[in-house]
Amino acid sequence: MSLITTDKKTAVIGLGKTGFSAAQYLHARKKLFVVLDTRGHPPYLKNLRDLSADIEFISGDFSESSLHGIDEIVLSPGIPLSNPAIQSAVKNGVSVIGDIDLFLRENDKPVVAITGSNGKSTVTTLVGAMAESSGLVPGVGGNIGTPVLEFVGKDEFDVFILELSSFQLETCSELNRHIATVLNVTEDHMDRYESFADYFKAKHRIFKRCSVVVSHVDDALTQPLVPEQVKKIQYGFSRQDLNKFSAIQTKEGFDLYWQFEKLISSAQLNLRGTHNILNSLAALSLGHALGLNLNSMVDALKEFPGLEHRCQWVTTIDGVEYINDSKGTNTGATIAALNGLGNSEKNIVLIAGGVGKGADFSFLAEPIEKFCKSVVLIGESSKEIAKHLPDQVTSFSNGLEDAIMKAKALSSSGDTVLLSPACASFDMFESFEDRGNQFCKIVRAFS
Repeated sequence: MSLITTDKKTAVIGLGKTGFSAAQYLHARKKLFVVLDTRGHPPYLKNLRDLSADIEFISGDFSESSLHGIDEIVLSPGIPLSNPAIQSAVKNGVSVIGDIDLFLRENDKPVVAITGSNGKSTVTTLVGAMAESSGLVPGVGGNIGTPVLEFVGKDEFDVFILELSSFQLETCSELNRHIATVLNVTEDHMDRYESFADYFKAKHRIFKRCSVVVSHVDDALTQPLVPEQVKKIQYGFSRQDLNKFSAIQTKEGFDLYWQFEKLISSAQLNLRGTHNILNSLAALSLGHALGLNLNSMVDALKEFPGLEHRCQWVTTIDGVEYINDSKGTNTGATIAALNGLGNSEKNIVLIAGGVGKGADFSFLAEPIEKFCKSVVLIGESSKEIAKHLPDQVTSFSNGLEDAIMKAKALSSSGDTVLLSPACASFDMFESFEDRGNQFCKIVRAFS
């Protein structure tokens, strides 16, 4: 590996989608930089070569010497800040940032910052739809969709609505005077964090220097310690109150309120499940903090179809609903889906399994016992999950199609076959999208 020469000031580490957007940004500003990746042929290497053949690219493991002469590191989210070479650079005074900080250094528009273990993509997209309904032009991106650096220099946007992962928040220090929320914190990425407390702290970095906090009143893990002058808006299933969005259960579902004013009934929504009632309340709260028109937000909520792979209705066959929740890549997401879609009749046949990411699957036992008539397991974590479940509800499959066939045989009219794996997808699929698309294709072939 060649050494970076001393005239190089910035190192972009990681050449995925985010790293390439950082390289584009620095190249456009004629900054001196080098790009590093442990892989010899990372996904965006050709894009980098097309951008400029003069940009230095170094592959191989990072070392202290490979970062010699660097003043600042732009770290891609997929690379841990705990990497020894990066920690050594930090001790030597090198600053480590991410693409979010580069963007925020140039941004003067309002920012809504959203994180959480589950639901953040739905809420981020929904707030964007509410902003559009209110006549604004939102830039929606971050951890989903458009990398934030692609927004730089584009004057058409009125507000930026950003989904931020815990990985992005680890290196984010420029957030300021923004609207911030942590939707929830459940165990995830335990293969990257030493403890749940470390993961929690990373999520709560989103509240540093914020101007408005939006939090779930019934969930203590979403409540930050912030100065008294910081404005607070709350939401939840508890009773109506001042400065609060709430959902009150009825015989037909839920009625959603702002303070004491009824806004909409859950029957009028396309979103499915009680967890999506919370997502709707969170989006309304964030939109209100942004100053959006209440009626316009409700109109957007009525029209919002939901996102693919997030409790997405696929079809109904012989009275059995098939739901694609492939984005359920951790136990918290799957628990939310079970709580949202289940009932006292134990009406769910769950398909779960994949790459466990160091998760504690014991948390699945209670909601599965409560809502599932059977569980069909796939992937490398299937035996680990099965350890925590009653034998009578568990069966194993050789792959997704086999799992769907077994789930079909185990279900009857009025049931729901739910793909919500509680695991990542990379043992069997290219991505959670690929997993969900294959599920939809196989299921639709039966109808």
